[in-house]
Amino acid sequence: MIYGVVRCVLRRLLPGRGNPKLSWSPGAYAGPEEELSPLYAFFRVANEGRNPVELVRLYLAPVGGEPLEEATPEGERPLPLSLAPGEATTFRLRAKRLARALAAAGHRGRPRVRLVAVDGCGGEHVLRFRYPVDEYLSLRDE
Repeated sequence: MIYGVVRCVLRRLLPGRGNPKLSWSPGAYAGPEEELSPLYAFFRVANEGRNPVELVRLYLAPVGGEPLEEATPEGERPLPLSLAPGEATTFRLRAKRLARALAAAGHRGRPRVRLVAVDGCGGEHVLRFRYPVDEYLSLRDE
C-alpha cells in the first residue's frame, strides 16, 4: 500500500517518467474487395516515459462538460491495462456515434472535445481537439 502511494507521488513529481501521450485521428478499415468500413475515430495512448503506466479509464467529454457515457471508445485490450515503456494501444469509436453524442449534448459545428486518460494514481492526461460534428453527422456510412 505504501509503495503504491510513494510511486504515485514520485510520478507526479518527476514528469516525463511515465506520462502517456494521447492522439486521435479519423480512419477506416479496409474490407474484402477493397471496400472501406464506416469512418471511425481512433484514439492512441502511448507510453513514452521510462516507467510503466497503468491506464484505468478513458473517456471523451466536451470541454467544460461531463463525460459522454454513450460514446466510450473500445480498446484492443480491456481496461485497466498496463503499458510498458514504449508500448501503445489504440481505442476506437464510430465517428458518427461520437458526433451523435456531442449533438445530443448540445454541441454542433466543431466543438472542442477532451480525450481523458486516467492513470492508476488518479492522474488525468488530457488531449484537446476539435471534432467536426455536423460533417460526421452527414456521413452516409450506416
